[in-house]
Amino acid sequence: MANEIDLPPLVVRTDKSEFRLRCHAAAWSAEYGGIVKLDRRNSQDYPGLLMLSATGPDTAAKAARATLYQCDVEAEFALAFGDTTERLARAQWDGKPVSYGATVAKLAPGVIHLVALARIPGLMPNLSEDHLWAELSGPRYTTPLLRPWTTWLKQAMTESGGIVVAEGYAATVGVLKTQPDELDALVASGVREGHLRMVA
Repeated sequence: MANEIDLPPLVVRTDKSEFRLRCHAAAWSAEYGGIVKLDRRNSQDYPGLLMLSATGPDTAAKAARATLYQCDVEAEFALAFGDTTERLARAQWDGKPVSYGATVAKLAPGVIHLVALARIPGLMPNLSEDHLWAELSGPRYTTPLLRPWTTWLKQAMTESGGIVVAEGYAATVGVLKTQPDELDALVASGVREGHLRMVA
């Protein structure tokens, strides 16, 4: 077909099964990863899976969703790009199992679209300034802010590690780690140094 979209294969492996989907988008981060046991003797550090959008046969998509919901199952998610493979993994973050919100939608008979997001504080499935503004002006923070400050705040927080920018395929995902008192200090510093001006 002339208008067919070429999507990379996504392989999901557990110690009991393996299934394949087509990946539309995915995001992962080493900062939110952990150790995955490859066998009894070997283990390896893997980045953690933050977001996934994939399609495939009904059974494969539902099996992938079930895998994400099982806290005690180690699963490896691998994206194949030609001759290279990018390994993603659901792992233990800070010693605790990751939990996910995952939904499926039927696209055609026997074809399911799966969308999954890790349930971690500050996860931003979109790193746009509009999304960041919505987070900063939401209930988590009480710092007085002006909308035009978002550009400078995003850059400053990214450089200082207050925003973790995830690696990804067809996705710009991040985690807003900045604590309320850190945002207070950052805004005070930005105003003092002239980066943030008190004009609406």
